[in-house]
Amino acid sequence: MRRLTVGGLMLMSMLALGITATSASAFLPDLHVSLTGGTYPVHAEGACAACITELTSAGGVILSALGFSVLYLFAELSALGLYHAHIKNVQKGAQTCKTPGDGTGVVLVEEYVHLVFTELAPGLKVAALYLILNPLTITCGTVHVTVKGSVLGAYAGALNSCITEFKVNLLGEKGKQNIFRYEDNLGNSVAAELLADFGTGFMKAALNVNEEITAKVLENKMVEVLG
Repeated sequence: MRRLTVGGLMLMSMLALGITATSASAFLPDLHVSLTGGTYPVHAEGACAACITELTSAGGVILSALGFSVLYLFAELSALGLYHAHIKNVQKGAQTCKTPGDGTGVVLVEEYVHLVFTELAPGLKVAALYLILNPLTITCGTVHVTVKGSVLGAYAGALNSCITEFKVNLLGEKGKQNIFRYEDNLGNSVAAELLADFGTGFMKAALNVNEEITAKVLENKMVEVLG
């Protein structure tokens, strides 16, 4: 299993969001460890063995999979964390797919995740912006599918309250995500865009996981998503 990495991706993710180094958390939600003895780093993990995951374009399904899990890591009070998505039984038609260095049928995505607002009024709505800044190539027999960009997943959990678990979902079809606009740290509306190339050049894509994922905070910690 590959390890989550940092380095230059921090700067790349900030540039992708239009965030400046001096105001990286302004007007963005933060993940805060509870004051009841909790310490960073914070890990949260969710899994769904029966979830059907599909990567689609306007023309239909590009990839399909069965089994989805995700690990989140927040090293400090921040809107910025890391994610490790583990997708199983990935296929393109009859061909089994994989990412380099992983087992047959396994696709791993490891990059940065940002907490962002998708609505400011009449009430705050939070989402997780999953970044794929380094194009990810998935091999399916002789066919290569390359994915890059960003995708929004809705956060279904409490704001400004101590929690031990939260729910997230990724919904989209025919190349269009259900939610795709968010507010940057200056209050500008920005569009997330996921792109896929499977031999036809990059085109708009969407990721759909057919069930809501419950992520549990590990190590008996409590956190707050601060809005």
